[in-house]
Amino acid sequence: MQEMQHVFIVGAKSLGAYGGYETFVNKLTEYHAREKRLQYHVACKGNGVGSRRESTLEGMIRLSRTEFMYHNAHCFKVFVPKWLGPAQAVWYDVAALKRACEIIRRENIPHPIVYILACRIGPFMAHWVRRIHALGGQVFLNPDGHEWKRGKWPWPIKRYWRYSEGQMVTRCDRVICDSAISTKATTANAPAAQTPLPTSSPTAPRPGPAAWRMTIRCLKAGCG
Repeated sequence: MQEMQHVFIVGAKSLGAYGGYETFVNKLTEYHAREKRLQYHVACKGNGVGSRRESTLEGMIRLSRTEFMYHNAHCFKVFVPKWLGPAQAVWYDVAALKRACEIIRRENIPHPIVYILACRIGPFMAHWVRRIHALGGQVFLNPDGHEWKRGKWPWPIKRYWRYSEGQMVTRCDRVICDSAISTKATTANAPAAQTPLPTSSPTAPRPGPAAWRMTIRCLKAGCG
């Protein structure tokens, strides 16, 4: 019998209608809710912008004040200090990775996959990759493409996004891109890139079978 694959998802603020990553995680866990050989652990923002009360999720089972089950996925809340302002996003991802590593160590989970959404923590990536590798795990990354090119960011933020993306795609074990554009943007520096992987399709209950076969193969086999 094949051993269960544990997948820790870090980077989405919640499960549901907030943004593309949140919709993707919601659909992904729903699609695999009956999969016996795949266990998701999803970090959710416990407060502030993008957080969602778990009581609004139909079929949710509360485990404790900070943990609940939804779509058969183990969800754990991470609370973010409000005084951090714009730096909350970086702090949230780092705190979620720390919590994921604690769970992996406490539960003695073999060969976990830590799946990071977006490229916000580049300066800290090497440290967390080393910690996850020490626990026998792999780090997968779903980058957000050309985030550093978006006009809404002032130039210092753009420089940070670009540096952060470069650090993350070169240090992770696997890059899973959600479009041909993202693949082109990351392939030059990434150890490996895979496409397509849908992130947001609110009108479609399930993405195409070819994309899901690739997703399941990556997560179960660790792209080995």
